[in-house]
Amino acid sequence: MEYNVLKGLIRNTLVDPMKLLRFAEFFPSFALGKIYLSIFGLNPLKIHNFGRIHIRKYDKSTIKIKSGILLRDVEIATRYNGKIIIGKNIMCKPYSRLETLEDGAELIIGDNVGVGAYTMIGSTDRISIGNDVLISNYVQIIDGDHGIKRDELIRSQKMVSSPIEIGSDVWIGAGVKILKGVKIGDGAVIGAGSVVTKNIPPYAVAVGVPAKVIKYRE
Repeated sequence: MEYNVLKGLIRNTLVDPMKLLRFAEFFPSFALGKIYLSIFGLNPLKIHNFGRIHIRKYDKSTIKIKSGILLRDVEIATRYNGKIIIGKNIMCKPYSRLETLEDGAELIIGDNVGVGAYTMIGSTDRISIGNDVLISNYVQIIDGDHGIKRDELIRSQKMVSSPIEIGSDVWIGAGVKILKGVKIGDGAVIGAGSVVTKNIPPYAVAVGVPAKVIKYRE
């Protein structure tokens, strides 16, 4: 009932999206999620959520989400000319965050990917994640650092960025941090609590701070 009412309001182009979002807070979060997706031109069909989802998008940025995803208390945000493309059959657990942080940054996520609770994926350049990837809870994947020149305040310096590429069939354990410029090959496993600062070969099992290969999947 509530969703049908709001769906009718969405069709009215004179409705201010922000007013509609505030109005939507009085309705079940199930409807709220579909409203956000509808406002920004995304397909609401086969998108399920059991909590509030937030999608923030600048006029010149792009967010594309395929069908069959499960969202729960998730934030998806682009800035400036950023681009986020999310494949089909994605599951994002509560309080995960997917975002682009700089002008023109890209975040590309393949099909059948699971993102754990409290995980943050932030792109300042380009982050690509393949298909069938499992990302556990409290993971951070960030492809940029602050500049640290001595003669200038750190807060005033530009970000230093380098793309991150994560292959398919990868398992990233709880609390892992993946830093800029890293390529993780297909089938790799990153142990819990590891900090990945260098490339990880396909089917390698890497653990530690910094992460080092200890064996390969058999």
